[in-house]
Amino acid sequence: MAERGRSQAVRGAQAGLTLIELLVTLAIVAGAIAALQYSASQAYRSAVETNHIRIAKMLLRTKAEEVFAGVETGTGGGFEGYPEAFSWSVSEHT
Repeated sequence: MAERGRSQAVRGAQAGLTLIELLVTLAIVAGAIAALQYSASQAYRSAVETNHIRIAKMLLRTKAEEVFAGVETGTGGGFEGYPEAFSWSVSEHT
């Protein structure tokens, strides 16, 4: 009977994780979290850039219609309510 109790104690000790195993697991999880954070950051930047391109196309289309219709007589400027990065200019090509 003593032998049986001893074998159960040995199996119980082997069933747990060692400190090294826990540290390796933690390192793997930390690496995965860092990779996910980087991917999410890149996706956010891409979404912002795509949105800026969409806004620029909309503003360009509207301003081109105004210029061709003769409503807009200026040769350049900005768009009210939008950052300075959104600006326009007209030049003549021969």
